[in-house]
Amino acid sequence: MSPAEGKSEVTLHPRGRNWRLLFERQPRSAAENMAVDEALLRAHADGESPPVLRFYRWNPPALSIGYFQSFDREVDPEGCRSLGFDWVRRPTGGRAVLHEDELTYSVIISEEILRGSVLQTYSTLSRALACGLQKLGVDAQLTGGRPPTRQDRQDSSAACFDTPTVNEVAVQQKKIVGSAQVRRRGVILQHGSIPLQLNRHKVVRCLHLPSERLRQRVLQTLQRKATSLAELCDETPEFREVGEGLIAGFEQVLDIQFDSDQLSPAERRDVCRLVQDKYGRCEFNRKR
Repeated sequence: MSPAEGKSEVTLHPRGRNWRLLFERQPRSAAENMAVDEALLRAHADGESPPVLRFYRWNPPALSIGYFQSFDREVDPEGCRSLGFDWVRRPTGGRAVLHEDELTYSVIISEEILRGSVLQTYSTLSRALACGLQKLGVDAQLTGGRPPTRQDRQDSSAACFDTPTVNEVAVQQKKIVGSAQVRRRGVILQHGSIPLQLNRHKVVRCLHLPSERLRQRVLQTLQRKATSLAELCDETPEFREVGEGLIAGFEQVLDIQFDSDQLSPAERRDVCRLVQDKYGRCEFNRKR
């Protein structure tokens, strides 16, 4: 059964049928993007915002690393600088993602509204993403199987897109969406990357890979196990087109409706504070 045909695996509370939509035309810096996601989580936790679906981009391109990743072991800062790329530590876990030519999404929703375990809610949101991509003509499906084992993790790289795991969105077992989730103050934040185009050589350049043999192995793994919309579509869809498809997917799978919005003055102030005190600080981004 395809995601478009399937039922949600978790229960959406009736008061969660109306969502905010933040469709950001102008790209932001890496620090600003992570600060906006956290500011929206705070606003929702404080009862000042309904659930949110946000679409955004990055300028300059940036490598985001999972909250628990070691910067020194897994990031090549000179490689990032040579490409003119930034880096930032996400509030979510998972592995490194290069954000260049892509659509990034985030979902902010209370655990009381989207009820279920991490795996269940991740699966439900993945179904909405897959349904949206299907509306663009992409044969996106959720991967089955088992969660990754310790050996799987040892065999993989620091890069998020090097292998799909259970409930990931993939096309013919190649990952097309890389997502991560965290829960704070009773609120789910899930965000992820949908590459319009994927330059695997740039991904490898940004990672700390101490030998040419290892770089080639990671490059070959990315070639086998990751893809982009440019590789799946006759013409690369534009940022706006992908977002519109995803909106339709969320509406269908979750039975919700959206109101277009922008950040409130209070949220903008919170973003500035988070950039200054957290995501814009080298100490935070390199702390592990």
